[in-house]
Amino acid sequence: MISARVTATMAAASSEAATVQRDLTSEREELRRGLSAARETQKRVDGELAAAVQTIADRNAELRAHAQAISERDGRLAELRKERGWSRPELARRLPGNSTGNDLYRWETGKHMPSSDTLEHIAEMLGTDVADFHRGPEAARANGKSPDLL
Repeated sequence: MISARVTATMAAASSEAATVQRDLTSEREELRRGLSAARETQKRVDGELAAAVQTIADRNAELRAHAQAISERDGRLAELRKERGWSRPELARRLPGNSTGNDLYRWETGKHMPSSDTLEHIAEMLGTDVADFHRGPEAARANGKSPDLL
């Protein structure tokens, strides 16, 4: 009888072990699927992040180029004013409206930007055109675009 009980206990234990093994195998497969899905998600997110970083880098390059163009314009404005021997307040007084020497300082240093009408008036006062401001000081001289002094 003991051997029948031992046999029955062993059979039950074996059956329970098989059930546990199936459960563990099932859980392991579920974890593998989850891990696989997580890896796919990680790849997608990495790709999106790389694209976002590239977009930011591209935008930064555009902004740097724009800032350089503004700096060149502002440098040209100061250069032409100085060629005329005018102070900032003196040029400001010659412009229509209520521009001040402080406004000229802000425009020449790129802290603010004059309106397109004001920029046209400045160009006219300095004997040049608005495009000359965008060539920058060195480029304008190299191309012989600096206007003759009166």
